[in-house]
Amino acid sequence: MTSDVTVVGLGAMGTALARALLAAGREVTVWNRTAEKMQPLVDRGARPASDLSEAIAASPRSVICLMNYSTTNSLFESSQVSNAVVGRNIVQLGTSTPQESEDSQTKFNDWGAGYIDGTIMCWPGNIGTPTSRIAVAGSKSAFADCETDLGILAGDLRYLGSNARAAATFELAFLSRLLGIIFGSIHGALVC
Repeated sequence: MTSDVTVVGLGAMGTALARALLAAGREVTVWNRTAEKMQPLVDRGARPASDLSEAIAASPRSVICLMNYSTTNSLFESSQVSNAVVGRNIVQLGTSTPQESEDSQTKFNDWGAGYIDGTIMCWPGNIGTPTSRIAVAGSKSAFADCETDLGILAGDLRYLGSNARAAATFELAFLSRLLGIIFGSIHGALVC
C-alpha cells in the first residue's frame, strides 16, 4: 500500500473530497474512468492509478463517490477489482436506497472488505469545512479505521450505527422534509 486513502470518482464532489484530504496532508491515490480528471489532483500531490484494481490496492481505505450504486456495481464486477478489496475498508458516499446500501454492504463483506455506507449532505464547496455534513453507517470497526479521513471531509460527521441502511434512510427523511418545505412555499405563493 502506497497511500492513506484512495478516492474513486472525480466529479465535482469526488474532486472536492480528494482536495480536502490532500490539503490535510493525507497521501491520496485517485482514479476516474476519465483519466484527464485526475491531472489537477496529481498536480496537487495525488498519486494516479492506472486502473480501479490498482487504486483499491494502493490504500487500506477507499472512498467511492460515483453517480449511483449501479455504476459502482458495474465497475467492481471484475474478479481483479473484487479481489483487490480483500482486507480493505470501503466507504461509499452516494445517493442510494436503503436496500441498495444493504446490498452493497453484503457484497463488499462477502468479498472480504469492511463497508461504510454514507450520504453527503452539503455542496462540494463545503467539503472540508465546519459546515460540511456527512452521515455514515455500517461496520463499527470499519468506521473506526476511516473516522480520521471522514472527519477531514465533514465538520459535522454523524455515525448512525451498524445498520448500513441508516444513512440512506436519514437522507430520504431529510429530503422528504426539504421537499415539503419547497412545495409548501410554492403553494403558499400561489395562494397569495
